[in-house]
Amino acid sequence: MQDNNSEVFKLAVMWHLVHFLPFLRQLSFEALKKLGDEVARLAAENPLQYEGKRHFKLTSYGTPETCYSGAQICALMIGVLWVTCGEDQARCSSVYQAWPIAEAVALAPKETQERGSK
Repeated sequence: MQDNNSEVFKLAVMWHLVHFLPFLRQLSFEALKKLGDEVARLAAENPLQYEGKRHFKLTSYGTPETCYSGAQICALMIGVLWVTCGEDQARCSSVYQAWPIAEAVALAPKETQERGSK
């Protein structure tokens, strides 16, 4: 039986990934690499699964005043890996098997809509 908190964390990551995927798909490889390096550093320095409050700031994504939670940082890390691998299940198999990427991809909009537009 899996720990309930880890399942809740995975669901939170999935929903953040649904939100982030359309934006990550628009980034250049260089921008993805910069973001990937930044979120990997945060993940190495912090126990993301226990960081529920939004206090992480990113210089390579979003606005300077935006703060992100541990689940959001984890979702960005997974999303960067997924998009960098060309959204190919075989190339990203270990991450694909460990996280609900298939569900997030199915739920994510295929194209980014302008904020506030219908």
